[in-house]
Amino acid sequence: MNRNRQIYLLLLLFCATLLAGCGSDNLTLINKVKRFEPEWMNLSEQVTFIERNLKITEKRYPEDLRDVEPYITNPATSQRNSMYGLKSQYMNMMEERDDLATRFEEAKASFTQQVNDFNFWQNELMHDKLDEAQAVPQLDQFKKDHAELSDEISRIQNQLIRNIESHNSLMRRITEALRLYTNYDINYR
Repeated sequence: MNRNRQIYLLLLLFCATLLAGCGSDNLTLINKVKRFEPEWMNLSEQVTFIERNLKITEKRYPEDLRDVEPYITNPATSQRNSMYGLKSQYMNMMEERDDLATRFEEAKASFTQQVNDFNFWQNELMHDKLDEAQAVPQLDQFKKDHAELSDEISRIQNQLIRNIESHNSLMRRITEALRLYTNYDINYR
């Protein structure tokens, strides 16, 4: 018998053993848990997206401002007053980004804790250490907590996208007014 077939048979035997230990009601609960599991992966992808773009913006925003600031503060700049207004808007945009980073760190810590709690709970359930009367309301609570966290992470992601788009727009306005031919756009996709 080849190696893959042996592994497949062992996996089938494991699943059959696991399912044999579960009553039909327990199996229904396990199916609900298994259908809920991918929701954590979806949230994880959002967390990764936000984290990656926050790191990019943390570095790029100050660098981009440093690049154009000498032109803005140059006494020979004809549009100096409007440039100071755009710089002020840019500084506000940077503060918004920092606020998002703080909110994200809190949401990320909550995400990590919830995933760890869910994995521990799921392991207990799969090893028959929880009875169904206890496990069903706990699953409902995990779903509720997940939904609240998902809403917060989605808000942070949408605000971060708008923040990056503000950066791109402001830098375009500044470079066009100063007749600089440099592209400072950040591609957040």
